[in-house]
Amino acid sequence: MQMYDGIPVEELAIEEVDWTERGDYIRTRSARKGRPEFEVEPEWATEAATEPRRLLGLDLASRSQRTIHVIGWSAAAGKLLTVILLPKHRPPDGRWFGVNAWASNSRDERAYRTGTNEDDGG
Repeated sequence: MQMYDGIPVEELAIEEVDWTERGDYIRTRSARKGRPEFEVEPEWATEAATEPRRLLGLDLASRSQRTIHVIGWSAAAGKLLTVILLPKHRPPDGRWFGVNAWASNSRDERAYRTGTNEDDGG
């Protein structure tokens, strides 16, 4: 079982996501990548991160080791999204900074469908 500050990752509360600093960043993925990409609106990313069936895991690609990886459905976007969040406080209290978001890849889609995070052996 993955733990974050002594809390099982799947039990982390996500009540608020602040995109003040990174909203424009997720809206301009195509420009950053130099190719057409799905541009995510902050509201869609928040919807995906807070939906009941979301799948939570540690962000194993994180250099800081402080972010989490959330896979969730956004009805507004009509897509499954992968969202990276950083807690505003530690231990996490339900308030997060949005760091990044994109349309989920096939690996994340498979994990969401099966309800298991492949990175934690589940």
